[in-house]
Amino acid sequence: MSKAELDKLVEDNMGLVPYIMHRYFKQFIQENRFIADELLQEGYYWLVKASKVYDSSKGKFSTIAGLYIKSGMVKFVERYFRKHYRPNVVSANILISDDTKDEIELLDVIESKENIPSEMIAIIDVIKKSKITEIEKIITLRVQGYSQAEIGKITDTQQTYISKKIINLRNEIKAV
Repeated sequence: MSKAELDKLVEDNMGLVPYIMHRYFKQFIQENRFIADELLQEGYYWLVKASKVYDSSKGKFSTIAGLYIKSGMVKFVERYFRKHYRPNVVSANILISDDTKDEIELLDVIESKENIPSEMIAIIDVIKKSKITEIEKIITLRVQGYSQAEIGKITDTQQTYISKKIINLRNEIKAV
């Protein structure tokens, strides 16, 4: 097939991606709305991949592309998403102000204590005054999606050491 024919095939079947996403990943998207665009991108990637390997003697393109798209999205959810998006990790981009006119994120106030709810000031103080060394680097790497074992390799320590540091910080925050 020529490039123009492949492009036409992809264009004619672009609707398959949102259809498959909403048909098979509806619950996942409802729980993880922030990842919907990335999942959609992954589907389009696999649509293009399917067009490159398509053989008309083996069936309709939409059937073959549908299988590619669905399996690609499943791989994304099982591998990439579970590794890099952790629901128990606190993001520095979390909103800490209810005022819609002046949205304040935790990242905005790490250095400044203006307009911060008192409970957030206490948590930030605990983090800054923590007796735990390297904790800021550990938290930063954890928020970026690294596992405890990966952080251990990066900081040239063991995973158990990283785990203890995180547990100690959690205990200090709970004590506030």
